Amino acid sequence: MRNLIELRAEIDVIDEELVRLIARRKVIALEIAKFKKENGGGDKDSARIGKVLERVGKVADEEGLPKESIQILWADLIKLMITEQMKKHPYDTDVDLSK
Repeated sequence: MRNLIELRAEIDVIDEELVRLIARRKVIALEIAKFKKENGGGDKDSARIGKVLERVGKVADEEGLPKESIQILWADLIKLMITEQMKKHPYDTDVDLSK
């Protein structure tokens, strides 16, 4: 049986991996923003967000995680990504970032 120090060390590794994945997601999100700015948009952000939240909710259910909590977490992550996009490559969005 692993001890508390070993378990926490494993959590630390997972946390670092999650942060690196979020950073990778940001790189792709910035590419999307650049594309939208150069090509006049694309899909409405709110429609895409709805699809993403539905998909992650389904995965949460499959993994035994609380669907609504994961969707809230993802909505915050998406808001962060759009905020970063707007700093680097502003484009027209239908998402209200003030909420």
